Amino acid sequence: MVNNMKDIAIRLADIQDAREIAEIEKSCFRVPWTYESLTRDLKENSSARYFVAETDRVVGYMSFWKVVDEGQINNIAVLPDYRNRGIGGRLLDFAIETGNSMGVNSFTLEVRSSNIGAVKLYEKHGFEADGIRRGYYQDNGEDALIMWYK
Repeated sequence: MVNNMKDIAIRLADIQDAREIAEIEKSCFRVPWTYESLTRDLKENSSARYFVAETDRVVGYMSFWKVVDEGQINNIAVLPDYRNRGIGGRLLDFAIETGNSMGVNSFTLEVRSSNIGAVKLYEKHGFEADGIRRGYYQDNGEDALIMWYK
């Protein structure tokens, strides 16, 4: 178990991380991305960037797609036993810094309206709500907040 944030390393992910990322997806999301879709994205999508947080294993990850000069954040996920330790924030900061070095000057994402913890995380890191996608989530028809970091 991680006792100290210094025990967490953040790095770019590679194809060898796909299985652990898929397991994190299953433990964190109602409709997880599949191992196959993750490996395809990691291998074939030149605009995709994945980052992992690891101790002795991968405990969290984040991904975004670079679209011209914007970053579309797809997912941020941290295993339940490792939440509330600042790992999601560190992943987000690392991704924004990496994106900025690639010419990304703004980021956007959708987040479940009911996911107050995630909304607070994004707000803490400079994101602002700027719209709603009605019925965005297929599993239950929940709305998504559209948030931007500029």
